[in-house]
Amino acid sequence: MLCLNSLLLMAQNKKAPYKKHLILSGSMGVNAASKNITNGTGTDVFIPYQRANVALQAFRIEYFLKRFGVYGQVRLYNMAQPSATERQGLVDFFIGDLYQQYYVQNEPGIESKILNFNKIATKGTIGLLYRWENHRFHVSGGLGLSLFGVAVFEDSFQLKEKDANAYFEVKYVKQSKAGDTFGIPSVDLAVAYKPVHWFWFKADMAWSLDRYHFSIDRTITNINTNTATSSSSIYKGNLSNFYLGLGFALAF
Repeated sequence: MLCLNSLLLMAQNKKAPYKKHLILSGSMGVNAASKNITNGTGTDVFIPYQRANVALQAFRIEYFLKRFGVYGQVRLYNMAQPSATERQGLVDFFIGDLYQQYYVQNEPGIESKILNFNKIATKGTIGLLYRWENHRFHVSGGLGLSLFGVAVFEDSFQLKEKDANAYFEVKYVKQSKAGDTFGIPSVDLAVAYKPVHWFWFKADMAWSLDRYHFSIDRTITNINTNTATSSSSIYKGNLSNFYLGLGFALAF
């Protein structure tokens, strides 16, 4: 019986390559960027995008005819809660930006909101694949287009004008420009080990040259008259992102 089980297992593992058409996988790892997203102005403190972040490749689907195929994936980046220095930077920004003309009502609430700031940035990719495999290993390389959503601190606060009985609301929001953020090209490489033909251990690597173009807009609204004034801080440029993660795959 033991010999029969061993032969069945060997037969499973010796299943001919290139027979699996659909592969579903996920991985977890680290994303490293070539630089921080910045434009050198005070609104830089609104972007918690660090050069290294924990990343989760939550879902990846690959479909092959034989050697060639297509793929799509979604990756999530954990923009962790800001450090004490970053929180103080945000508080100092509000004070420097607003205190010449306004009092910020419930001032301690600023830091409380900042303490609770924890956003997830997302990145989606679609593209073409080529694979090589044998009975034990699977290697695939892909070339695609990625769309990347940058996480930005967005909130509003109540203001009172100094030396006047006028009340205002200030609001900071991210506004996407034409194209928002995308990567051309996005290059993916996956290496998998097949202990059995349908369950694989997998390493994912990816590099993309990402273009970003958005603004952080400030709107101050006079609550008494319902009139508003707005200003924008523009972010536009390129940066490289590299991802390395470990996970598993199911092959069908």
